[in-house]
Amino acid sequence: MNRKQKTSYLWSYFTTTDPVSKIARCDLCGQLASFKTTVSNLRKHLERKHTTVALPPPGGKHLPVSNVVEPLAVPSLASTLNRTTSNTNIAMQNVNSDNIATNSSMCNIVPNNQPSIRSFIPQQKKISETQKKKLDKLLLNVFVQDYQPFSVVEDEGFKKFVNGLNPNYVLPNRKTISSSMIPAEYEMCLNAVRQEMLTVSNVTLTTDTWTSSNTESYMALTSHHISNDFELKSILLECSVIRSSHTSVNLAVEIDKIVKKFHLEGKIMIIVSDNASNIVGAITNELKLKHFGCFAHTINLILQDALKVCQSLTDRIKAIVSHFKRSTSATEKLREVQKNLGLEPKKLVLQVATRWNSTFYMLQRISELKDAVKTTVALINKEIPVLTEDEWKTCSELVMVLEPFEEVTRNISGENYLTASQVIGFINGLVSVCNKMRKETLSEVSKRVVDELLKGLKTRFSNIENSKTIALATLLDPRCKLAVFSDEKSAGSIKTYCTELMSAIWSKKTSTSVTSVSGSQEKDDGNQPLTKQAKFSIWADLDKMIASKKPSGSKTSAAIVEMNRYLDEECIGRSENPLLWWKQNEVFYPLLSQVVKKHFCAVATSVPCERLFSKAGYIITERRTRLSGKRCEQLLFLNANRYLVQ
Repeated sequence: MNRKQKTSYLWSYFTTTDPVSKIARCDLCGQLASFKTTVSNLRKHLERKHTTVALPPPGGKHLPVSNVVEPLAVPSLASTLNRTTSNTNIAMQNVNSDNIATNSSMCNIVPNNQPSIRSFIPQQKKISETQKKKLDKLLLNVFVQDYQPFSVVEDEGFKKFVNGLNPNYVLPNRKTISSSMIPAEYEMCLNAVRQEMLTVSNVTLTTDTWTSSNTESYMALTSHHISNDFELKSILLECSVIRSSHTSVNLAVEIDKIVKKFHLEGKIMIIVSDNASNIVGAITNELKLKHFGCFAHTINLILQDALKVCQSLTDRIKAIVSHFKRSTSATEKLREVQKNLGLEPKKLVLQVATRWNSTFYMLQRISELKDAVKTTVALINKEIPVLTEDEWKTCSELVMVLEPFEEVTRNISGENYLTASQVIGFINGLVSVCNKMRKETLSEVSKRVVDELLKGLKTRFSNIENSKTIALATLLDPRCKLAVFSDEKSAGSIKTYCTELMSAIWSKKTSTSVTSVSGSQEKDDGNQPLTKQAKFSIWADLDKMIASKKPSGSKTSAAIVEMNRYLDEECIGRSENPLLWWKQNEVFYPLLSQVVKKHFCAVATSVPCERLFSKAGYIITERRTRLSGKRCEQLLFLNANRYLVQ
């Protein structure tokens, strides 16, 4: 195999490191393996260590790593001329001998060694093993990032497109992609995730469940931590099919299995989920871990309860919108009316029962198109509910009342930035806004909605400032610190708790004190060790002077000084990145920055899991009804975590 082409498909998983000794490294786990005369040893390694990689039976034929598309055979110019000369001689049998001799002499001027046309056609080189692997990885992006079905490699248009880009690259078939390439990439990514999780000290987990269109139930578990470079790392640990019923015990077993798989015992700071009793029981009662209810889900419950007050109005508006959604003629008429009024044509938004903010968007859009809707309803002359002026006014008031809650929901639902540190500020801000609204002149319905919102906030978040996890994250956020706390006692308690954490870090860092060099060997100017301390040594006196000036403060006082210095500094802007600020100021707050790396990773919602399930909906479609749950798990895992191996 020195210069021969590596034709075994096993070389898709190995890279030669030493051609002389014939040693190859496994691309999946990095282990070295020998291939003296055959590749059977490499095959045994895959069968023993990487059972998910599907391999054909021994001796089975594989597609070569690189194939060459030979150009069509083109006859040489000399042979063409010779055939032409022969045909000419036959056709001119009746010509006189002088002319024949002349023609023969003309044909003989063609040299026998003239180069063929093939030599002027650029020969396409075979692609190397490295190029083949690179192209294979790029091909996987089509399935991992874009969620295309594996059968796309059998589509004629796609095959022609790839052939046009590189005729030497042979597309693997769908079976190879599904059974070999995806599992191999999954194993490589899984190992990278395991290595990453070994380096973390504290994590926040989020979890949720989902049922696919194939009636398969999935449970997802994501991890969030702060790296040493002050970057938020979000990792999908697993999204697996659950065959058993969703009881607290069964959910706890699944979570515990994943936690042990990635060695996260003792590292879990908090688990975020919705407020369903089964998952709450699994986390708090079975696993004995700290639980935090998804903030977005709790806000949704508060709004759902408050909107029951105006149920009759929203039902009438929903009936109007539903008519326009069903009737193409009514929709077109509404479009024409908007154009006549000088408005940009927009469509009405229909409410979704499970999402409160869809009710807000419905009310907001119909209020925006009030004149156009009123005109269109009058023109089409159908049995559609007609809103009174008081109802239109109430609709506009409800938009004003709900808008702050929509803004909070939108901001708290991000997954690329920290959210737990904003919870206390958002809650106190919403309470303040509701108190201001109560002083406004509103309709009776709007006032009752505001009262219900205020009641829900105070009931469901009455103890939020006493949560150490959320309060500590708020304190460590340079945008908030202690400014957003409404209870001074809670603010003082979390400050004390953070100071204790800093003191513990200070104790570990300052465990060694200044040691005297008295009695140690010294070297003179001749670089020879002095075996005897000089009677009048300057070093002994200097050591005593330094020791006498040693700071008398304790570990607690050092932590308090740094904490007060941090709190005295002005808060940064609300749109600035707190992690970037900590990265830039780590040297000024050496103790607090260590606390940040360990305790600032809390998130407030289970949105990462919900967005994951939205992606799963793109994978499990009518075009992919035969896709197994295991393969879906691998695709979701790669989509979320493949950046770790690229």
